[in-house]
Amino acid sequence: MMMLQHGSTQLLCLTASSGVPLFTRGASKQLPFSVIGSLNGVHMFGGGHGVVLSSCETEGGGKVVWRVFQDSMMLIVVSGGGQDGAGDSKEDEVRLQRLLENVWSCMVLVLGQDELTNVRNVERLKRDLRSCFSLIDQLLEDRQEGILGNLTHCADSLLPPNPTLLQEAVDGFAQAADSEFGCLIVLWADSCSN
Repeated sequence: MMMLQHGSTQLLCLTASSGVPLFTRGASKQLPFSVIGSLNGVHMFGGGHGVVLSSCETEGGGKVVWRVFQDSMMLIVVSGGGQDGAGDSKEDEVRLQRLLENVWSCMVLVLGQDELTNVRNVERLKRDLRSCFSLIDQLLEDRQEGILGNLTHCADSLLPPNPTLLQEAVDGFAQAADSEFGCLIVLWADSCSN
């Protein structure tokens, strides 16, 4: 049985102790609650028998990766596999593990680690986690340009390898404008086309 379409990815977040679902992001067709419960149950069963289950492959070439953070949150990512069902399994696992780490880091950055590790009110936490959704969606789509700007509501900035040329141009502009302040905005053609 194939859980997701090829190429699609779904992220599940649950409380580690009780398995209460906090949110689901990703694929347009969500996994049924029974499948989510089964994925959590398999991980908990292994943990109860001293086995750490970190990943497995599905019949259709997909992959499931589990990770528990700070003994409080369980993140599960389910990937539908590549377009042809083939691919480097180890590379996929590393990519999905990194995705889980980035999602956790995003949640810590927005809400704080204490809020995530000391869950007092699950319903409030569910509501608070909504503030992370746009960043998490960008991570799932592997569209990481502009993430910092979206988080801070400021323009992203970069440091060029030879800043002297740019600094001279900005200084020249500021002098011509008779101002102490100046900035340079660079638009990339590929980011404007999206």
